Amino acid sequence: NDTEAEALDHIQPEEPAEDETAEAVQDAAVEDTAQSSTQKSQHKINTNPDVIRLQEALSDKLGAVVNIKASANGAGMLKISYANFDQLDEIIARISR
Repeated sequence: NDTEAEALDHIQPEEPAEDETAEAVQDAAVEDTAQSSTQKSQHKINTNPDVIRLQEALSDKLGAVVNIKASANGAGMLKISYANFDQLDEIIARISR
């Protein structure tokens, strides 16, 4: 099958389409992960009244959106969102008091 081998030698590999480049694939993966994380966080709503109370109290004290995710074993995550660096500076100032 020398003919097949010769024919294959003459075929030039196609350049990947722009959306198939490694960078595009990586960007799509990051976007999918971000959407997935956002969707997960939107679907998991705190139902523990103590966690909700603490979340609201801390949010009021810091002047920012606060999310607390608590697991059954007591571990969790505290997320403080800010809109800009000025708000971040204010949050840090309030924490430092």
